[in-house]
Amino acid sequence: MPPSAADPGAIARRFVAARLGAAPLASYPGALPEDLDHAYAIQDAAITLWPDAVGGWKVGRIPSPWRERYGEERLVGPIFRTSIRWSTAGKVLDCPVFEGGFAAVEAEYVIQLAKDAPADKLSWTADEALG
Repeated sequence: MPPSAADPGAIARRFVAARLGAAPLASYPGALPEDLDHAYAIQDAAITLWPDAVGGWKVGRIPSPWRERYGEERLVGPIFRTSIRWSTAGKVLDCPVFEGGFAAVEAEYVIQLAKDAPADKLSWTADEALG
């Protein structure tokens, strides 16, 4: 395996190049992450390369058997500002997909927060969260 096969930066560059070129990848572009820390390192590297700002975050369920491999049920990923679509009743939104790519339509709940939470506060009551 070449030295860059497990390098988060190298894998991120391949992902970003494919996405910017609207080209599907035939396979994962490197060694599969051994744990979620490595997977998040790849994601962090890709975020720094992407020509857009993060506008929000999504939380997704990790499908089995990946849950067993990584020991977690959920993962978090960025939503970039230019991909956020606001809709109103009767409005049709375009959701482009490149040839050979993949798209899914899911019902989502979006929560827009008034301000960032303090990084050191990990426990919240319902009343505190409402603020």
